[in-house]
Amino acid sequence: MRSGADLGRLRAGGPADIAVFALNGAIMTPAIDPITTLVAGGSGKVTRAVFVDGRLSMRRIAGQAEVAGLDLLDAQTRAQAQFDGLVAKYPERSWQHPPLSELFPPSYPLESS
Repeated sequence: MRSGADLGRLRAGGPADIAVFALNGAIMTPAIDPITTLVAGGSGKVTRAVFVDGRLSMRRIAGQAEVAGLDLLDAQTRAQAQFDGLVAKYPERSWQHPPLSELFPPSYPLESS
């Protein structure tokens, strides 16, 4: 639990919650002042690091986000597998049980090789 004396203070070893943003990129232009620019045009894409209770929680290196304690590639793989499993069940759960190709037609024609 934080004491009132810790609020608003940055110090080595302190329990700070801090977010670091890059405001100098093209997506943050034109700029007004840092806070207004971040609120008006910011997104997760400009987040460079997040510290929670003084510990690194998230950082972005070379455009790739890393979250402490989470393997993002594994999470993405598991999420895609779960989604694919749900999509595979659509025909049996849809009226007249159309094939997936009718439920989710391709955005462009597929050519056979």
